[in-house]
Amino acid sequence: MSGGAYGTGAFLRGLFRDEWGLRMTLLPVVSRELRVASRRRWTYWGRSTAAGVTMVGGGWFLLAGSAVGIGELGPILFSVTTFCAAVFAGLAGSLFCADSVASERREGTLGLLFLTDLKGYDVLLGKMAASGLGGLFYMVSAVPVIAMAILLGGVGGGEYARMILLLLVLLWASLCLGMLASTWTTDAKRASGWAFGLVALMGCLFPILGGLVEGWDALAAWIQRWGIERQDAVRHLVSLSPATAYFSAFEVNYRGHPGDYWKGVIFTGVAGVVGLVWATVRLPRLWQDKGVEGVRRGLLGWIERKIWPDEAARTRRRTRLLERSPLVWLLGRHWMRPVTIWLFLGLEAVAFVWVGLEVGSDWFDGATYMTVSILTHLVLKLWIASEAPRQFMEDRRSGGMELLMSTPMTVTEILDGQMKAMRWLFQGPVLVVLAVDCVFLWADSFSGEGSGAEWLLVMFSRMILLVLDGLAMVWLGMEDGMRSTGNRVSRSILLKVLVLPWFIVIAVMTVFAAGSFNGMGGPDGGIGFGGGVVLWLMLGVANAMGWMSLARSRLLADFREYGTTRPGEGKRKAESTS
Repeated sequence: MSGGAYGTGAFLRGLFRDEWGLRMTLLPVVSRELRVASRRRWTYWGRSTAAGVTMVGGGWFLLAGSAVGIGELGPILFSVTTFCAAVFAGLAGSLFCADSVASERREGTLGLLFLTDLKGYDVLLGKMAASGLGGLFYMVSAVPVIAMAILLGGVGGGEYARMILLLLVLLWASLCLGMLASTWTTDAKRASGWAFGLVALMGCLFPILGGLVEGWDALAAWIQRWGIERQDAVRHLVSLSPATAYFSAFEVNYRGHPGDYWKGVIFTGVAGVVGLVWATVRLPRLWQDKGVEGVRRGLLGWIERKIWPDEAARTRRRTRLLERSPLVWLLGRHWMRPVTIWLFLGLEAVAFVWVGLEVGSDWFDGATYMTVSILTHLVLKLWIASEAPRQFMEDRRSGGMELLMSTPMTVTEILDGQMKAMRWLFQGPVLVVLAVDCVFLWADSFSGEGSGAEWLLVMFSRMILLVLDGLAMVWLGMEDGMRSTGNRVSRSILLKVLVLPWFIVIAVMTVFAAGSFNGMGGPDGGIGFGGGVVLWLMLGVANAMGWMSLARSRLLADFREYGTTRPGEGKRKAESTS
């Protein structure tokens, strides 16, 4: 007993040791990173902005839903706010943590941390604490707005507590998987994509397996050999997902099957722990220089050798790209980038047809067409916003921009070359998506149950804005690639091009609705749905054209000034010359 007590006391003194036994030294990097983050400006402005946005959004929702009965407004507010919070929690890993370790590897500073007596978990948890603090603040700032649903009625305390627990666990898992993705690559965009893919895999893998068991008799028969009934296996597999836990958190679903919620929550937390442990095991070996391979290996190397089997084939491809522009050749070296876009569109088409064959004719209607079109447009815009600043940022970071500016190429030629490179990457997919939108319009009208003129107006407006928003994102991406000091430039592009017009439209329609006292539109003072679509189109066109013009003028004026600085040096250089 005494030996055990002595051992426990020694362990506790090792965790909390100084002369008074109060200073925690188990995770020194976490302590340091949290102190540094507490002094950053975004720590205060970020959480204040997030709280302000959620409060304004909640207030607008109450105003917009004033025509709905007070008993129904609480559950609607709860569903909308928790869904938005769940989407944010799932994206937190790719937004906050995906570049934490990757940036250290790019800058060559990761090995310096392991020259000390720090362990892998010290470094990893420290980086996670610093990177994920913003996501935690944003999530906590939304909790009071979600609690407004309890005051409005229709939502109980248990339902609220279950949802908050799930959101925090999902945030934890997303941040952990983001840290794991950050150990797989040094490229920030690729790490964000891996983090998003891991979270999507966590949410979809076992429900997909459950669907296969339900629809595949051979697989169901194999499971039944182990004494497990088909329906039980399907229910257990489907419950292993944060999406299932989200829907099971609502009182109406929780009452019948409370186990589905808890299995989903536990699975999500365990997935985060597995991701964190995996990243901890990988981290200590990442700083070692593995050398530069002259020939790409693995599956991609095999594909390259099949497509371009000899030097003559590679030379012909390089010549074709150089004839367009040197910048097209720079982007064309990464041949998987356009292939990935086409692969996404192909898989989406296969999934659309497969679901249609399973569901039947009810799948092919205007609502399905609109949903698929909206998701496809959104993914393409996110892709453009991610790719547009990448080349200029990589060139500034490696010093290649200074070499490019020392050539006879003018600023206009460089910008035109980058625009050609982006057209080479996205022009084909955008044209195909627009063609599919036209097919959707024709199919909806041909079915005899057309959705009406307003639906046609929305589709045509979205098609116009896909092109204009894409061009605006390219110009803003080139500008931010030259001016930005970090890797989170895509956020500002999305806010300027996608979010700003919607804020203005919502504000204008809210003013009309508040003046008419008849909800969001209608014949008695509101601008109506059609008027709202026209307003959105006009604002979207004006917003895209304005940002394009502004970004082009700034690039022509300041391109060479920013081209001589590395990311993070622009502000210091400006301060030293002032």
